[in-house]
Amino acid sequence: MLDHYIPPLNGLQVLQAINAAVRSGDLQETPAFVLGMSSVQRCNDKMLAAGADAAFIKWEAPAWAGWARRRAESDG
Repeated sequence: MLDHYIPPLNGLQVLQAINAAVRSGDLQETPAFVLGMSSVQRCNDKMLAAGADAAFIKWEAPAWAGWARRRAESDG
C-alpha cells in the first residue's frame, strides 16, 4: 500500500521508481498488487495511471471492497 503523501518519497514517486527499475532491468517485476491511498481522488487517479491496481480515499479505507476480495484470495 502506497500513501500518496508519505515523505521522503510519496507513493506516486515510489511507484514511478519501481516502474523505472523494471524498465531498466534492475527489478524483474512489479509487486503482485499495488494499492494506492490518498485523501484526494485526483492523486489516486495519478496512482492508477502509473500502474496501481486499485486506489481509495484514505478516509474510506475500512469500506474498500477489495479487503474482502484480497482476504478470499489469500484463503483460497
